[in-house]
Amino acid sequence: MWIAAVLTGIGVMLHYSNKPGTAAEAPQLWSAELPMSYARERPTLLVLVHPQCTCSQATLTEMERLLMEVGPDHVDARVLFYAPSSADSSWVHDALWRKASRLPGVTVVPDLDGRMMK
Repeated sequence: MWIAAVLTGIGVMLHYSNKPGTAAEAPQLWSAELPMSYARERPTLLVLVHPQCTCSQATLTEMERLLMEVGPDHVDARVLFYAPSSADSSWVHDALWRKASRLPGVTVVPDLDGRMMK
């Protein structure tokens, strides 16, 4: 009986872990509330980064690969770094910030309390 319960539990977990999340839709218009404009002559790529998240390093590595493939002149790339107002600048301006700043054609912007990410 316990084998059946374990196998059922594993089956439920596998079904759940392979189920896609809810699809999101990108906004059709650039928000006038953003304190930056977009490049009208080429696509704009926004990458949102939390500087203390362990997956942010991989995100920037993938962004670097993408920019090498398409070329930095073919996309207006920006990285928004979440920056809580309660933290000092070293919380954001770390090795990850420096890595993003070295990417060719990328603009790095602090996002105070995540206001632009909303």
